[in-house]
Amino acid sequence: MCGNTKIRNILLSISVLFCISCSHNQYLPDSQLEETAVYLLHDPLPTPEFVISVPRSNPDSGTQCIQITQRPFWNQQFLTDEISEHLIDSIQLAVDNQVIAEAEVTIMVARMAYPIFKDNGEILGLYGGPITVCFNIGEVGLGSHVASLELSDMTGNPYSYMWAFEVSHAKGINPQRTRQASSLRNQMSTDW
Repeated sequence: MCGNTKIRNILLSISVLFCISCSHNQYLPDSQLEETAVYLLHDPLPTPEFVISVPRSNPDSGTQCIQITQRPFWNQQFLTDEISEHLIDSIQLAVDNQVIAEAEVTIMVARMAYPIFKDNGEILGLYGGPITVCFNIGEVGLGSHVASLELSDMTGNPYSYMWAFEVSHAKGINPQRTRQASSLRNQMSTDW
């Protein structure tokens, strides 16, 4: 690997980490989206405590889903349903810096309650079941993309996760939105 490539990868890593540490609703510059997507495909960010399953695409259904746990958001000052409703209302998804309209996001909540125990074994409270958040990947077009999930807890503290996904084919792909990224992907894949 040549020196310039190492420097570029280090700067890209710093850009990704900086973006993650940014405040709520901050996005990558458009000029860095493709390169960041390719980087994250090869080296995903660590999964935060609130993410149960790493986002996955289902090309046959044309969707991308992420599943989160409500456990880190539990607060004994609020009812389980209040926390669930707040989390659902605060969820914001974006792909390539474009916020996905609420009507285009499918949110499913497992109607369960899990106990939180005190050290002595008594039940302290309950938190709600997993929340699955899905969106249609057909509208984003073919290529590598950067997605982000943002939400907040009951006191307004922001939580976020960023990941990359690649669409090589999917039900309902919009060919007019397809981005050509093969030359960058080929160049980056030889660097790793």
